[in-house]
Amino acid sequence: MNSIDYKIAIFPLSDEFIKCLSAFDSNEMNYFWNFDQWKQMNTDNSLFYLSTLSKSDNLVGFALYGLSSDQAHLLKIAVRNDLRKQSLASIMFKKDLSELQQKGILSIYLEVAEDNIAANRFYEKLGFEILTVKKKFYSDGSNANAMSLMVK
Repeated sequence: MNSIDYKIAIFPLSDEFIKCLSAFDSNEMNYFWNFDQWKQMNTDNSLFYLSTLSKSDNLVGFALYGLSSDQAHLLKIAVRNDLRKQSLASIMFKKDLSELQQKGILSIYLEVAEDNIAANRFYEKLGFEILTVKKKFYSDGSNANAMSLMVK
């Protein structure tokens, strides 16, 4: 098996890479962004932090955070379906956490579908705690758990 490479993306992203992220997002996530939403994120790039995992130069995972002063909002984290259950998301998150701490981030928050049991367990194992349930948060009317992690 080829090794997995971790990288911090440098903004602005190329249109080709945005297309790759958009396609990956739509294939791997229940609630995904279209190309135009990714493109908009790229224009506001100083507000975001993106890390990627690749294998043989193919994208196999990414994490995207919105940044504001000392807080990060984990907007998306995904690993290709056939590579899940190998701790890749945990490894990526822990590397991200170290990088974000160096940027002065003191807390990370996120929203996750309340009925996504696997994702909720994943975040709880990382130390996130549920703050509240956001009713009808997603476009399909489903609820989200708002979770937070204080960075040590």
